[in-house]
Amino acid sequence: MGTTTGIFLLIYYLDFSLLTALSCTFMLLCLAEYLIPFLTLLVFGYNNWTTVHQQRFHEICRNLVKAQHLAVSSWKCLCTLREEMPNMFFASLCLATLQVARIGQEMNNLLLTYLIVTFVLMLPGLKHRGIISLYTSMAKRELNRLLTEKGAMQNRPSLKKSMNGVMPSSR
Repeated sequence: MGTTTGIFLLIYYLDFSLLTALSCTFMLLCLAEYLIPFLTLLVFGYNNWTTVHQQRFHEICRNLVKAQHLAVSSWKCLCTLREEMPNMFFASLCLATLQVARIGQEMNNLLLTYLIVTFVLMLPGLKHRGIISLYTSMAKRELNRLLTEKGAMQNRPSLKKSMNGVMPSSR
């Protein structure tokens, strides 16, 4: 987190234009791609790779594949929603983009980018500790409760009469 904060503070201090920032980012990525193999050999050497390292490497690869599968399944879910309920898809997409635009208008873009990057970097730890599953299960429970309340309200006779244009009698 300290490295990320340092990088974002440097970007804020230098106040790059978009084109300069993209050029510097790609230059740093190319430099990292060139230097990382040499630096890893200097730090770790040839003979320091153990079965523990290999298992950890396989775990990281499995997590990357799981993340890829999650992204693909989310994309397929959106495509299915678009095909099956286009009005719902259009309305939810419009509302989501309007909300993001409003947030973007209120906050500095660099701060928003920093918060997003920090969240993405913290996501594996939050998932490992079960915090993500805890809050998603709470949200699912609340959504199910709201849907059941809505279904119960629609099944009430007085509500059905008022929906048909007949007002329920007052006693």
